[in-house]
Amino acid sequence: MSSLGTTLRRWMAREPALVVGVGNELRGDDAVGAQVAKSLRNQGLPAVLVGDVPEAYTDVIRTSGCTRILFVDAVDMGAEPGETALLEPDQLADTRHDTHRPSLALVMQYLEQTANCDCLLLGVQPAQVALGQPMSREVRRSAEVLTELLCRLLSKRQRARW
Repeated sequence: MSSLGTTLRRWMAREPALVVGVGNELRGDDAVGAQVAKSLRNQGLPAVLVGDVPEAYTDVIRTSGCTRILFVDAVDMGAEPGETALLEPDQLADTRHDTHRPSLALVMQYLEQTANCDCLLLGVQPAQVALGQPMSREVRRSAEVLTELLCRLLSKRQRARW
């Protein structure tokens, strides 16, 4: 198992986990989180698709009963397209915060404080996020690999709940 897989396995062990797919499906690689969440959800696994408004789903996440919340989103990390990284809320740049939309880091911190859970972001380096473009080959492959990994890690007990 890859180091990412090993880290996730340890983090998710014996704790109910929820995958939260973030991203705009109309913006190429930004759809990676949505793609992973949809694939998991179609297999009856604990996943929720939040689009580009995760703050609108905090009640759903808080009442899920899960203590491990794994966000999946396209993140510009300056890496090669399709590369992945696990990031904690305090590692995220607070770039999308304005008076109408809080940053993902703020949403994650809010959930940790109000839902007694741990949050991580599984970031995938996008190649492009232009409106109307398809997902790149590299990011599509990463979405497939991540979906397979998360399917193996999520327990049968969790599968039955969703």
